[in-house]
Amino acid sequence: NEIAVLVDFYSTTCGPCMAMYEDYEDAALPFGSTVRFLKINADKYQEVAKTYGVGALPTIIAFHKGQEVNRHSRQLSQVELNLWAKSLVEHTSLK
Repeated sequence: NEIAVLVDFYSTTCGPCMAMYEDYEDAALPFGSTVRFLKINADKYQEVAKTYGVGALPTIIAFHKGQEVNRHSRQLSQVELNLWAKSLVEHTSLK
C-alpha cells in the first residue's frame, strides 16, 4: 500500500489505551485518505499482536508499503499523534 498506516494495538482493560481512544480517533480526521488509522484489540487478536511483537499496550506501529517504519509503546496525545502522522506523510511522499 502506498499510503502510511498507523495501527493502534489496544485493550479495553488498559487505562492508557482507553485514555488515548478519542485522541486517536480525532487525530485521524485531518488526514483523510493520506494516512489510515486502524485499531486492533490485542486481547481479541492476540496472534496478530504477537506477530508484530507487541508486548506493552498501547503500541502504535507505523507502516509504509507493508513495512514497519516506526513504533511507540506508550500513550500519545492528539498533538503527538498529529505530528507523527504529518511526519509520516512527508516521509512517505519522498519514496
